[in-house]
Amino acid sequence: MTKDLNSRTVAQPISATRLREFLTYSPNTGLFRWKNDHGKMKSGQAAGTITSYGYIQICLDWRMYKAHRLAWLYIHGHMPERQLDHINHNRTDNRISNLREATPSENAQNRVGAQRNSKSGILGVHKFKNKWRAFIQINGKTKNIGDFDTSEQARDAYLRAKRQLHPYWNI
Repeated sequence: MTKDLNSRTVAQPISATRLREFLTYSPNTGLFRWKNDHGKMKSGQAAGTITSYGYIQICLDWRMYKAHRLAWLYIHGHMPERQLDHINHNRTDNRISNLREATPSENAQNRVGAQRNSKSGILGVHKFKNKWRAFIQINGKTKNIGDFDTSEQARDAYLRAKRQLHPYWNI
């Protein structure tokens, strides 16, 4: 623990050594288990809860951590420098083989569903006048793929472009 500028106690990020004092991790299953009784948790019990965003989080030393970041720390001995991408899109699958470091752009390339605020409900497609427009992000810039009569045609055009332009995409 250290003090911040306002003299509040601030928890330091956990180290790999400290993490291993609390938990065991199985790279084959991606599960963390408590080594010892921990409050209401018993030794051997699975650690963590699922957030509203679908990630597993674990509280250690009064600080919340995403389990996928702890998996990286447990195996590699350091926190990832970039974002971690769940290759198979399953946010609760924290097997080390399912995790890869990625830039925000690379991580976004692996998105499979439309964002929550999408009016069309289709990734890479929106209604434009009386047509359906397909678009894709490349290096932070939006590229118009084209306008189509149906949402299905626009989606298919988007998927063709995604296969070609997004190497991090995994479907």
